[in-house]
Amino acid sequence: MSPAARLQRTGASADTSALFVFLDQTHQRMQAELRHLNHAIDALAQGELPPAVHAQLKSAVRWFDTTARQHHMDEEKHLFPTLLASSDPHVVETTLRLRQDHGWIEQNWLEVGPQLSALVDGNHWIESETLQESVRLFTQLCLDHLVQEESLAYPQARAHMDAATLTAAEHELAQRRKTYAARAAKCPLR
Repeated sequence: MSPAARLQRTGASADTSALFVFLDQTHQRMQAELRHLNHAIDALAQGELPPAVHAQLKSAVRWFDTTARQHHMDEEKHLFPTLLASSDPHVVETTLRLRQDHGWIEQNWLEVGPQLSALVDGNHWIESETLQESVRLFTQLCLDHLVQEESLAYPQARAHMDAATLTAAEHELAQRRKTYAARAAKCPLR
């Protein structure tokens, strides 16, 4: 079974704090975009990239180029300081590993993203088997990372983040959403 077929909703807890709702929604979207990437490379391996799949691929590439990167910066800025201050060595060690994962995810994206962008732009010089393996590796890295965040990092951050830090993070995210909405209204995506 391919990683695309295995992609499922991870077990995040129901939290009403705007920060954690936003982070959880981003994880859900990441899983959807990973499915789109895998669907596109599976179609390419069969020798075709139908228009609907091409559009999904274009959207997924843009999402990983922008939102996914910002998501990792948000986690490192708003969650990781609380987690690194933990008296539990396992929490600190896992947080350091998650930070390292962000670097590996970025490195993998820097390798696979331009190839996917080339496909979006109509360049089919990409070797589909190599790209397929790269996307599968990227997918597995992201999914393993999500499991660690949702099973340990997010619950620990929820339990230990002080109210002022939470409020400041929520305010920053709300401001960013307003800015993005204003930009989208001025210049809608094609």
